[in-house]
Amino acid sequence: MKLVKMIIFILLLILITIFASQNTAFVSINFLNFTVNGSLSLVLLITFVFGFLSGVIFLLPSYIRKSIKKTIKNEAIQKNISEEKTD
Repeated sequence: MKLVKMIIFILLLILITIFASQNTAFVSINFLNFTVNGSLSLVLLITFVFGFLSGVIFLLPSYIRKSIKKTIKNEAIQKNISEEKTD
């Protein structure tokens, strides 16, 4: 399984390298009063990273809530098991 992950990772790096080398055109990004110039591949990479991070930030409270519920449930189960052993 580790070998499969490594092969997929290497293939992904090769695809990213090909994409970046073929998209070297410069683009201008205008947002409010700010203008940023950069290569298309760099702009897309930054956009992807910001999108990924914002998704993680929005899903984090739900993940924490589920983790807390799971911990409380496991503690209740352990308490029930320990009470059954003492009976």
